[in-house]
Amino acid sequence: MDGTFAFGATTSTVLKHQLRVNQPLSSIEVQDLLLLSWQEELYNQTLTYLSSRPHSQREVNDYLKRRIFSLKRKQLASALAETIDWGKIVPTLINKSMERLKKNKFVDDREFVLWWIKQRLAFRPRGKMALRLELRQKGVASEIIDELLAKEDLISTSIEEEAARRLAQKIWQRFKPHQEVDRQELFDRKKRLWQRLVSRGFSYEVVKTIVDDLVKKQ
Repeated sequence: MDGTFAFGATTSTVLKHQLRVNQPLSSIEVQDLLLLSWQEELYNQTLTYLSSRPHSQREVNDYLKRRIFSLKRKQLASALAETIDWGKIVPTLINKSMERLKKNKFVDDREFVLWWIKQRLAFRPRGKMALRLELRQKGVASEIIDELLAKEDLISTSIEEEAARRLAQKIWQRFKPHQEVDRQELFDRKKRLWQRLVSRGFSYEVVKTIVDDLVKKQ
């Protein structure tokens, strides 16, 4: 603008608004163009972010904030940046992006919780207590977490126990279970296994059952 770089805009924004050389633009029109262009860019960047794995709404919200800061730093002249009401434009960009992502079902905390629980049980076993803590840290509402953790077909006591048993057997194998050990060494192994399972959020009852079974076999 006026012979100097002002801001970056997507091709679709340029074409849609038929921008041309020497076209006069008011400060309001410039801000509207910037808003529309960044909405498009943020949406596409967020789709790439979500392609690696599902994310909670809070994770996406935090990602959008980081991307806006990056766009501001890389695609906006400092002189123009000083004229923009960031207290208004940042929430607008985030809200518009979120609305579109939710509408197209790319962001859904219920689906995220379902995915998270299944992934944890399959690859990095956790008990309900640890799962609840992890999901709260991801910003998921307690009501959604409680509702889905109560589903028996998703994570019943038997499913949780099976996940804990797989993990316990893997840990126990590292102790060389076929090696002769004295009473003290067996006690130490039992204690370490107990601590590992409890740290993964498994309940007292589940941990006791599994640890006792493995010690008896030893």
